[in-house]
Amino acid sequence: MHDISKFDKSIVDKTKPYGYKEISNQVQIIYVPKVTNIATLVREKLGVES
Repeated sequence: MHDISKFDKSIVDKTKPYGYKEISNQVQIIYVPKVTNIATLVREKLGVES
């Protein structure tokens, strides 16, 4: 599960098919189908059917 509340602190590299999230001096790779679908991921985490 991803903490959507921390997305504002994320470093997203849109040149790659995944985003980077910086956590405690470590970089965690968050795999997502498309970075452009972040809004869709948020809706899914909120339990909202598209």
